[in-house]
Amino acid sequence: MESNHDGNHNDNRKSARPPLPEGNNKRRKTKNLEQKIEQENQRKNEENQRLNEEIQRLKEQLQRSKEQNKLDDGTYFTTIQTLWDIEIGGALNEANEEYKMLLQGRPKPDFQKEDGIYASRHHEEQMCNLPEETKCLVLTDKSDHHRSSICSEEKLKIWPKNVLNKSVEGEIVRHLLPHSYSNAATYWFLPPWLYSGTEDWTWDKRMKVLLGGRKEDVNKRQKFTGILHSVCNKARICGQKECMDDEPCLIIAPILSLDEVVQWKDGGYDAIMVIGTTSGKSNIKHIAQYTHMNENDDIVCADNDEIKKATNLLRFFLQAIFTATRRVPDLTQDTTTQSIIDQAKRVSDLQEVILPSLKQTNKFKVRKIRFEAFSKTPNDHPAPDPMLLVMKACAVFSTRTEQNMVANSEPKEDNWDEMDYIALDNFIEYQQQRLKPSSNWDILAKQLGQPGASRPENWNEGIVGPRDL
Repeated sequence: MESNHDGNHNDNRKSARPPLPEGNNKRRKTKNLEQKIEQENQRKNEENQRLNEEIQRLKEQLQRSKEQNKLDDGTYFTTIQTLWDIEIGGALNEANEEYKMLLQGRPKPDFQKEDGIYASRHHEEQMCNLPEETKCLVLTDKSDHHRSSICSEEKLKIWPKNVLNKSVEGEIVRHLLPHSYSNAATYWFLPPWLYSGTEDWTWDKRMKVLLGGRKEDVNKRQKFTGILHSVCNKARICGQKECMDDEPCLIIAPILSLDEVVQWKDGGYDAIMVIGTTSGKSNIKHIAQYTHMNENDDIVCADNDEIKKATNLLRFFLQAIFTATRRVPDLTQDTTTQSIIDQAKRVSDLQEVILPSLKQTNKFKVRKIRFEAFSKTPNDHPAPDPMLLVMKACAVFSTRTEQNMVANSEPKEDNWDEMDYIALDNFIEYQQQRLKPSSNWDILAKQLGQPGASRPENWNEGIVGPRDL
């Protein structure tokens, strides 16, 4: 009886438990279903995200592959033909403000000998104010003085990398203005643009400024003379021989205004680098290989304003050269050769000048390179004189248009002669001297940004070194 009672009691308890409402069961099932759907959606979203990332990665890989193919083919960057049209121009009016600025020459340096940049910017006092008895350095068109044994070691001190900031074995540092006498003489108009305050620009003086001065009966270059031998007339340009001197396929133009070029001392600046084809070298792929424009690392492109600025500078100097050569200098058989006389007269007979005209498009992709002041970053390519660099650009462009207003290349391999190495030695010696503190208290205080500082009582004039500081 008791067991029946207990069983009935349990049954009564079971039957007494209220059943779950039907609505609650539905909500629970719905919630479980929603969670499963949410989990499935999340899984699908994660899968889609993974697939999208993979697709994006493949797209980027494909884009890089396409860009590399374009780089390899030489079609990645805007070429000379796709950047510029050509148009016909005339001589500049001598009342033109920019041309007048150029004719006035560069302002005299505002620094003293102790902290000047003699070897970087052609120093006016050393370059132009030569004693009357100074003779012009003799430069032949076939120089046999080539010290190749020390070529690499000394040049790498100044040009450790090329204009693309790379170190490529076997590259040669070359002249911007050509090194031989007959070719350099085609730039007879240039010295007055570089130096101010001199009215009497005879042919002999122009040549001494370009080639260098020497003492009587001694063909040894005087220190800091001769634009051709200066460090800032040289550059380590990839493929210069093949694509500038042999064929006019490469143009490098400073991104500067005329005023910035005229006022330049030794500071860094940017430039555009553009390649193109000619009838001699029709394969843009080979030109890209010569100039290393087929490499995809560290690529920086100029914006449209920078491209326009460089184009305007190139246009102006082409017109300035054309204008200057309207007046043939006083040339005689006694001072120069018949070939120079013929060249000057031929150029003066040109009736018009061909200029680059920027095409009307916003899709330019022009490579931008950087030159630095040597004193700022010795491990980068030192800045050549921008006026000499734009002269080289004018020479290349003029050769492309077959006007040949100035000489573009050497009659033979552009080897350095003894005078170039002497100039390089002078530059290295000078830069090393700049690393030493001045023995003059006033100059040292100025260099340290403390002009007017009181001189210590224990200062030993003329005997200064690291231990004294």
